Amino acid sequence: MRSLLFVVACVWIAGVAYAAGVSWPVFPLDMPAGDPQVRAAYDSAVWAHVVRYGLIALVPAAALIGIGWSVSRRKRIAP
Repeated sequence: MRSLLFVVACVWIAGVAYAAGVSWPVFPLDMPAGDPQVRAAYDSAVWAHVVRYGLIALVPAAALIGIGWSVSRRKRIAP
């Protein structure tokens, strides 16, 4: 059970990583790349994107792994 939940968590992380890569913020070509305000806005969008998808990937995966450890530990303790 624990290894199955670990595999599901890894597949979840991989799926979220793919979705994050597909929806990565783009830098519009009609904006000046040297403008500090445009660059700051883009950097802020990238940072928010990484944090958002990082949480979407890791929180459910950590919950699945925690559930797997809890269930396997209960099975070992119970006679």
